[in-house]
Amino acid sequence: MKLLLDIPVPGQISSVIVNGAREPWKHVEGTFGVPRVEIESAPAARWEVRIEWTGHTPDLISILPNPEDAGKNSNDTFDWNSKYPANERFETVNLTPFFNDDVKHIFENEYRSPRSPFCSLATPKQGIGGWCEPDTTFNVDDSGLRNLALENNGKIILPNGVPFKTPTETNTTNVIFTSQWQNYPNEVSVPLSGKSQRIFLLMAGSSNPMQSWMDNGEVVVSYTDGSQDRLPLQNPTTWWPIDQDYFTDDYAFRLDGPLPPRLDLKTGRIRILNAATFKGKGGKVPGGAATFLELALNPNKELKSLTVRALANEVVIGLMAVTLERE
Repeated sequence: MKLLLDIPVPGQISSVIVNGAREPWKHVEGTFGVPRVEIESAPAARWEVRIEWTGHTPDLISILPNPEDAGKNSNDTFDWNSKYPANERFETVNLTPFFNDDVKHIFENEYRSPRSPFCSLATPKQGIGGWCEPDTTFNVDDSGLRNLALENNGKIILPNGVPFKTPTETNTTNVIFTSQWQNYPNEVSVPLSGKSQRIFLLMAGSSNPMQSWMDNGEVVVSYTDGSQDRLPLQNPTTWWPIDQDYFTDDYAFRLDGPLPPRLDLKTGRIRILNAATFKGKGGKVPGGAATFLELALNPNKELKSLTVRALANEVVIGLMAVTLERE
């Protein structure tokens, strides 16, 4: 059989040797925590795989890069607690022309299509609940988000200094919703320009247990040379539902990677979650919560666009704010 080996690596790779011959390898995209690589080899009766790396530092995330990724930051261990210097350059992206709804309306719609024509256990028409909870509702209240932005001239600012621009006026659109439901487009693209080493996102939307451990959606940053960087929105690692925090423990609901920061929409409280202290917690968030995410970019390439796209059925993927870290 052909060999396809996917493993974590705790250091900087210097060589991969399979059955005595040097073999190529590549990064496994969309992984969080410890970096992983993929090794392929032709069919053989057995394989002896030798991977040589320098050092053995579990926190080291910069493994030998692909030339295409030269200069690109790693996404795996971004520290949301590390404060940026006061002179750091950030640029907020104007999403106003692309907003298509108010975030608090997410569960006020009737999601009727596409649906199976047969008896099924589909999500209720309001977009939340289940077959045994058909009347489930959830009230999203974004007043805290708007008040927080009003206090800072239309921006919310993370403890590390990253700003996000968001509308302050009550009952105005403040989110780009995408979905496989016909209520919203499957994807929306926003033009970008210049160069950036990292992009920050404020996102909110829905998910459900049937979409666990799969990509509910994605954010794709395209460059003018045709290449792309992708952030998978996976339940439960990078995609958290607006109505609740995930419950985590060391058993059935284990998460080994970092947890994304959250913004409580009703109070405006920003929470930088720590995986160790968060264990055993989770549950409904009154008024709902949005999620902060980031994606490392190639600072040597010219930006073209950002696309937010819904992939899974019965979910809504929303983009509320975008900020670029400029050199």
